[in-house]
Amino acid sequence: MDPFQELLQECKVSDGNRDCLLRLEFDIPSFALLALSLEELEQRVADCELPDLGPRDLAALRLAWQKCQKPDKASAVKPQSSAEPVESGWNEAFPPKLSPQVFIELKTAFARKYPSEILDHDNTPSQRLMALTHQQVKQHHWKFIAWKYRLSERQHEESMMGRPRKLARLETASIHDLLVDEVPTRDLPTSQIGLHQLQQILMLQATALGLCDAAHMHTLKSYVHKFIALATVKFDSDSSLRPPNCAEMQQADRAVWEKIAFLYNEQGWSLDDSIHEFTEIRSDLHSLLQPRPKPVPASYSNIAKGKSKGKAKSKGAGRGKGNGSRPSWIASMIKDGKQQAICLKYNQKACSLPDCKFLHVCCHAKPNGTACGGSHPALEHKEHQI
Repeated sequence: MDPFQELLQECKVSDGNRDCLLRLEFDIPSFALLALSLEELEQRVADCELPDLGPRDLAALRLAWQKCQKPDKASAVKPQSSAEPVESGWNEAFPPKLSPQVFIELKTAFARKYPSEILDHDNTPSQRLMALTHQQVKQHHWKFIAWKYRLSERQHEESMMGRPRKLARLETASIHDLLVDEVPTRDLPTSQIGLHQLQQILMLQATALGLCDAAHMHTLKSYVHKFIALATVKFDSDSSLRPPNCAEMQQADRAVWEKIAFLYNEQGWSLDDSIHEFTEIRSDLHSLLQPRPKPVPASYSNIAKGKSKGKAKSKGAGRGKGNGSRPSWIASMIKDGKQQAICLKYNQKACSLPDCKFLHVCCHAKPNGTACGGSHPALEHKEHQI
């Protein structure tokens, strides 16, 4: 069907008027220019000698004329990319920070809903964390926020104060130098993380979600307490078990929040129900934060001692024959009423220091467990015993 004819039918123009306009070969652009105003339209319609000019017919013609000025189809075909910003790309940047008015409204609503929760600079999420959380909640599409980006207002201010402001020289700067955004981050330990720091990292995200009214603080705190209780279990020194380290904790937190996001983003669950599911119902936290075995320390008893550098049979006397193993040596002895260290290099005929501070005596072990103490090196001990 002709677009102009379809438009006339949509505006409920009478059959007689519609046939007359089509017979005059009107289309959407030409009918839009038939008149420059609604007052002029009535005169132009009368000149066309349309059969039906009652009040209802004139109203339908006015509606069709107005739609011809800005047709719906033309506006629907209009590209959206030129007017709307791109939501995401290969390199996703942080969203713009919330305006002071919006942030104050969120804090006011939070204080009204949770009067016992006191917000200060140490437990209030930073502007970047709040902007990212607010955007994800508004779009109903949650993503895991890395621990390094979870900063409080005080930590964010200290990071900005401690970092000198960089001013790009316009004559030599590239477009990347002008557009790059250095995001403040926190330093995470490589091994174990302290209880206070772990609790702050988890509670900053919980407070940000509470400020955005995405979930109830009771549900969020239950997840934090469950996570900390499982991640900070104390073990005896002889149990050969250890709690997860910082990297393993973050990986566990990420794995759980990815499953929470699946229920929230794709399954239509509320964030409260999604968090409660993994806090109280499922056992993912227990399995991801289970104890790890301690690494086995290197045992010095398993290391061979005194192996000869060359063949089993050596030129030097006293090194042992057959198995090439060195006899037992004593590293110290009592002399002049004091415990003094014996020079082991001297006993190997390798000490060349004229003022060596260690005793130059034989360190070969006697049956009673003391050093020989003779004026010969241990490599010549058997020769002096003959």
